[in-house]
Order: sequence, then C-alpha cells, then structure tokens
Amino acid sequence: MVLATVVVPSPARAASGNLHQLSDAVAGLRVAIDTRWVGAAGYRPVHVTVTPLRPDPAERALRFELFVRRNNMRDYDLSVTQEVVLPAGSSRPVEATIAVPQHVAWWNYMVEVREDGRELPRLGVPWTPCYGSSAVEWSECFPAMLVVGDTLPDTGAMGENFPVQAYYQYSPRATSAPSSNQLPTVTARPSSELPERWIDYSGLDVVCVTLDDLAKLDQQRPRALRAILDWTAAGGNLWVFGAGEDWKRLGQLEQLVGLPSTPDGPAPSPADAWREPGPELFGQPVRGALSSEPGFIGDDWVGDAQVTEEVEIGPGEGLAPGDKIVRIMAGFRMRPYEMGQLVAFASQDDLLDGNATGWAWVFNAVGRDRWLWCQRHGLSFARENVDYWNFLIPDVGLAPATEFCVLITLFVLAIGPLNYWLLRRWRRIHLLVVTIPLGAATVTLLLFAYAILADGLGTRVRVRSVTRIDQRVDRAVCWSRASYYAGLAPYGGLAFPQDVAVIPLEDFPANADRYPQSGLRQEVSWDEAQRLRSGFLASRTPTQYFTVRSRESRRGLVLARPRGKPEVINQLGTPIHKVLMCDEDGQSYWAERVPTDGAVELSPITLSAARANLHRVHQAHEPQLPEGMRQYYGGGMFGFSRRRYWRRWGGGSALVPPSQTTSLLEKELRVLSTPPRQGQPDPLAQPRSYVAVVEQSPEVALGVPSAEEEESYHVVFGRW
Repeated sequence: MVLATVVVPSPARAASGNLHQLSDAVAGLRVAIDTRWVGAAGYRPVHVTVTPLRPDPAERALRFELFVRRNNMRDYDLSVTQEVVLPAGSSRPVEATIAVPQHVAWWNYMVEVREDGRELPRLGVPWTPCYGSSAVEWSECFPAMLVVGDTLPDTGAMGENFPVQAYYQYSPRATSAPSSNQLPTVTARPSSELPERWIDYSGLDVVCVTLDDLAKLDQQRPRALRAILDWTAAGGNLWVFGAGEDWKRLGQLEQLVGLPSTPDGPAPSPADAWREPGPELFGQPVRGALSSEPGFIGDDWVGDAQVTEEVEIGPGEGLAPGDKIVRIMAGFRMRPYEMGQLVAFASQDDLLDGNATGWAWVFNAVGRDRWLWCQRHGLSFARENVDYWNFLIPDVGLAPATEFCVLITLFVLAIGPLNYWLLRRWRRIHLLVVTIPLGAATVTLLLFAYAILADGLGTRVRVRSVTRIDQRVDRAVCWSRASYYAGLAPYGGLAFPQDVAVIPLEDFPANADRYPQSGLRQEVSWDEAQRLRSGFLASRTPTQYFTVRSRESRRGLVLARPRGKPEVINQLGTPIHKVLMCDEDGQSYWAERVPTDGAVELSPITLSAARANLHRVHQAHEPQLPEGMRQYYGGGMFGFSRRRYWRRWGGGSALVPPSQTTSLLEKELRVLSTPPRQGQPDPLAQPRSYVAVVEQSPEVALGVPSAEEEESYHVVFGRW
C-alpha cells in the first residue's frame, strides 16, 4: 500500500513560506510543516505537527532537520535540527516549533525527517522556493508587522508611506517589486497559531492586536500572550486597538499587559505615564529607511492628540461631490514598556480605515529608530557594519610587530655574519646550505609559537551589556554585544539558553553582494538549549554577536535600614563596582564595591555628582578602533596607506546606514552620560529605582562556560 506525498502550498496570508501536508502510511504518520511567517531578521518559527495514523506501543523520536540556502550555487548555508518525541500508545497530534535564524536570506529550503538514523523521504520536503527570498533586504526598507487575526487586512494605505523605489535603490538585483497593496513584511496569524516563545517574534517590528483579542489570549493562550509581552519588553512595539472613547478601557489594557502599580496607588511615575503624540507630526511624510526622506523622527510629544483632517467625499446626506468635511482623528497614546513600547489606539478599526495620513503620524511619532529592525539593533544582514571594528578585544589577534622586528634583526645578524664566521672558523662553510634554511624555519616557528601562546588557546570575550530588572513583577530584559576570540574553537560550538536570541554582527555579512559565496556552513540544534554547533565561532578569528534575553528573574537589590541608616543588599549574583539608588522619596544614595550577597552602607549624594561619576565610567568604556587602525583609506606613499584601512562598500546606498548609535543597547547606556531634555523626567532620579555598574551581568549568557571576560562593561537598571 503506497500513499503519495501531498504538498499543499499556503494561502496568500503570509509574507513568505509554505504549508506542507505530508503522509506516509508505511511509517504510520501524518506531518504538517508550516514555514509561513514574516520574512525579516531574527528567528522564523517553523511549526511542525506530527499525527500518528495508528497508536504505536513504543515511543518514537523523529529528527527534523531544515536546510536553508541563499542561492543555488551552494548545497546549504544553514541547517537547524530538532527532535520531536511521540509518546507510546498515543494517537494525538504532537506539536513543536523550530526557531530558524534568518540572518541568511532564504532563497529556498529543504526538510529531512529521520527516525533511528533512517530517512523518511515521504515525510520530507524537497528544495522549495521561499517566496519573498529577498526578505533580508525588504526588512531594511519596511516594518515587519504581525496582525493578530484570521485575515490580513488591506495594508495598501499604510504601504503608501513606504515607496517601493526604496527597495530598488537598495537592491538592484531585484526582479519584482513588493506590492503596495500588501507589504511583503506584513502577515496575519489567528490567535490559535501564535508561537509561545518570545524569540519566535524576534524578527518583528510591530504586533497589532485589538484589546478584545488581547483579552481572549489572556484567557485561552496565556503562554502566547506572555511571549508577546516578553518580546515587547525586549524592545518590541505592541500596538493595541480599541482602548475606547475617552480611553475608558485603558485600565483594562494596563491590567492585561501586567503593568505594576506603585505602593501608593495605581498612578504611574512621570517616566511611565501615557504620552500623546505632537500634532505637529501630523501630515508629515514618514521618516523611514531612505536617508534623504524629510520629516520628523520620534520622541517629541507635546499638546493634544486630537487632529483634524479635511476629507473629500461623494454625494450623500445633502453634500455635493467635491465637498469636504472635517474628520477628527481618534488619536493614540504611547508609553514605555521596559525596553519596548506600548501604543494604544482609541478606535477598534484604525488598521482598516485606509488612512495613510494617520499611519504616517504613528510611524513618525514612534520613530524609525524603534520600528525599523536594523536601526533598532544597529546592524545589517546585507550591508557593511562599520561599527564592527570598534569593539575588538584589546591586544588580541594582533601581529607581534615589535617582536618580529627584534627577531628579524637578530636573525639577519645570526644567519649572516655570525653564521658565516663560525662555519669558516670550523671549516664547515659547505653547511651554509643547511644552517640558513634551518635557521629561517626555527625563527618562523618561534614567531608562530609566540603568537599562539600570547593569545592563548582558550576563549576570550569582551561584553557590553545593559540589563533592566523590574522586581515588582520579577521580570528581566538584557541586551548585550559580545566580541569573541578563541585560540582554539570550543568543542561543540556555542550553547545558549532557549530564551536568548543570538544575532550575528559581521563586518560584511554573507548576504552582501561583495562576497556572494563567502561564509561557512552553520549548524544549529535545539534540545534543552540552543546549540550553535558549527560555523559560528572559528579559531583565531574575531567574532561578534548580539544577544537579547527576556525572562522571569528574582535578581535585584534591596534597600534596608537595619540600624536607621540606609544600606544596599546585593542580590544580583555578581559584585557591584558602583551603584546609585533612589528611595521612595527620591533621595539619592551612592555606594561602591558591594560584594555578592553582601551589604554596604549607602551615602547621600546629589544627582549631579552621581551622574558625573557614572559619566566617567561610561566614557572609559566607549568603543574605539584599535590603536593605529583607521577605518577608511587616507592616502600614503605610492597610493598605499601606512595603516590598515577598511573601505566603505556600498556607500552610495540610499538607505540610512546601520549604526550602533541607534541601537537600543547604546541608547540605554547613553542615559548615564546624557542629561534629560528640559521638561523630561530624569530616568536616574525615579523613586524606588537604581543603576549599578557590575562585574558581570546576571542575565548575559556567553555560550562558552570557560570563556574569560576582558574589558567588559555591564550596567543594570532596576525598579522595586
């Protein structure tokens, strides 16, 4: 009995990907593999459902391996493996989600299914195009958005704010332009199909959901809601529609998303309050991906959010064609949510009303540094990252120039005059043909051995991180930038917890046209951890990664007064170098050198003095290019520079270049050295808050247990 494999393409409800339905009567299994998702950065959640056609008395383990390649010239660039276990005697479907990194552009993909090392070809997927294979490029031009619902609304009005020529100016190899009626980076998913891990949303810029659907998620899919909230806290943008007239349902929204109340009541601090967008942003073109675009960029909120717009209408209700009426925009409000942002819309149908002007208002108020992935992270998967070279481990991987000069001088003197004089004196001048190459080989080996021993055989890492801990709800969010150098690549590669999103930061990404065939094959496997087994950390090669983590945490600091004097109790799990704390009355205190699980008495300090101390620490850890290195060509004798330089490639691109100055990591750290604008609350002076410079962040995962940190910089912001 033979049952043919069935492959069902997905309906046009997602930006890219397919839904594959496969069956094998011999194996007794039916498999559904759903790769539909937004083609963007971060991770793509590939949903797998395995249904036994008949109960099996023994437990069965299926190994799914998904292969991705960015063009047809290679076998594959990335493989991701995960095991799905079917319980013994069960006939119920088993579901699993495989998180596949999307730093490699998906030209096409293939899926293999194995059991006990034997391939089950009828349950696999042959090489299949992934429609929207240029998603890496699209994600740097358009916002990646997920609409929670059964159908994808017409996004044509919103698409009018993002001209398709931006895509052409950036990617001349494009063969077709994305439709302005349906943006290629916008998709819809019903609440029943939402992933339940926050990293599965890591490639998105915006999640749109109505308040009613949010309430349903809280009742029916609490884990999916928790994943969306963790993603929002880690820097995402959650846009909720239907807060009601006069914002009557705003309290319900706050309760659903778990906003904490202060001990004195529900009134938030000034830094946490809902803010209204400035009306001067209304009617302006979107400040988006193009560097030449006019308009505003976010973070300016003043005045009333109600704005009027003249709309031309047809005949009806006593009005003639061409008459105009004035429509009042319902408006929206915004507030921070840890490192992310909440936007509440009064109307339930704003996404469907075809109002391009209103959408432009929202995007300008939010700011492209927040709703555009490459700007929010400060890096690109398809263009040069010019900030790569300012965060190397000091004195690691450098050529031993001084030692070479000394050795070569001694070599010339020894192999020349001294060698000749000794052999002539011993009457063995014929041995010159032996001593000269032997001496050269010895010197070369000594130089090579010195370089190996100087850099070591272990893994060294330099980390720059910011962590936010909200002790009121026991949640923590962490962003970090890690620069690795391994004298000998660790066996088994890197291993990270499942709640850590790992994002490569490369000087020239593999997707860049300059090196179309560059890059190693990379292999990832998921079990109790996320294992980057091969191709992610090579020996004696500088390598950098961004990591983002969002999870439950009970770490923090405690302000106590056991003898009437305030003291800080360190429960962060790491020594504290410097700490600024504000009590419930806003009084500032300072302490230094607080040991792990120890307590140190706090001293009163003015906010200006504390900010000056933190500013000095921040300035001492600013990323800089290695000494003697310039990034761009500056001339030199015979056209060669005396220093190594790195040419900016693709400098003519019309897109805003990626820069770490726009990343959330650097924005959070700049709080220590930049006073707030006039009229804005000071984030360092909020009651019941603290900021600490620590030896190691409790939320940073290095991926290599034996890695040694050097020149790291960790800052923790906390609320209690």
